[in-house]
Amino acid sequence: MDRQISEYIKNWGGAASISLLDPRCVIFTEPNIQGAIGYNIVENNAVVFGDPVCPAEEKCSLALAFNDFAKKTGKDIIYIAASEEFSSWAMKSVCKSLLI
Repeated sequence: MDRQISEYIKNWGGAASISLLDPRCVIFTEPNIQGAIGYNIVENNAVVFGDPVCPAEEKCSLALAFNDFAKKTGKDIIYIAASEEFSSWAMKSVCKSLLI
């Protein structure tokens, strides 16, 4: 899995994507989507550092799948250091607030 995550970071990652290599990071993947979302559990929250690491055209699909997963497990999602583009989409689709 680490090799695959490294390839995701190399192909689609940004500055925050290196957090996926932290051993404390939990990795979310969706079978039909190439990419990953790394997060840490902090109390009842899934804290994500940066955008989903995947092809640009898959970011929304992967984020929606992660949102469904989080709801099923009773977690709220907090995105930290997300891009302006992703944050704008998330506010329209899955988020309730945004800090700039």
